[in-house]
Amino acid sequence: MHSNTPAVRQNILAAARRVISRDGAEALTISSVAEEAGLSVGGLRYHFRSKHELLAALVDAMVASFDQALNSAGVEPGAKTRAYISATLDVESSAQGSTASTGLLAAVALDSSLLEVLRKHFQRWQEMLDHDGIDPSITTVVRLAIDGWWLAAFLGLAAPDARRTSAAREVLESMLGGATDD
Repeated sequence: MHSNTPAVRQNILAAARRVISRDGAEALTISSVAEEAGLSVGGLRYHFRSKHELLAALVDAMVASFDQALNSAGVEPGAKTRAYISATLDVESSAQGSTASTGLLAAVALDSSLLEVLRKHFQRWQEMLDHDGIDPSITTVVRLAIDGWWLAAFLGLAAPDARRTSAAREVLESMLGGATDD
């Protein structure tokens, strides 16, 4: 009998992200993830019956992490927008963040039906930022800048180094400083 614990599922998701990071999205198979996680194919299928379920879980894990950051933000004006910045820049700077992003993009690349799921979450996050107590045009500019930073970092499109990332963060946070929704 297999253990159906959150820790086992997290181990499987981490293994899937490692496979994608190391070998590319096209190498993600139930077999490759099972081997990486140290499970039999049957053991992995006990937790995720299909590749689609595994990919959907990768998306869900990334969304849950972002939701937690935004939902735990304070209530002062701009708190959720600051949390959006931190949830991206702080996490993406770590090895965990880069593998999480890899999993997210690979999931969408391998199963385009998940793109619609992501679109709904991004729309919901934008609506949260629109009601963050500051000018919605500023929150939109900040979100688009952060999303662009994330994509550039992930795809290696003139990815900003640590110094530029820090400077960009200061600029974005300064935009929030005096902006209120009056």
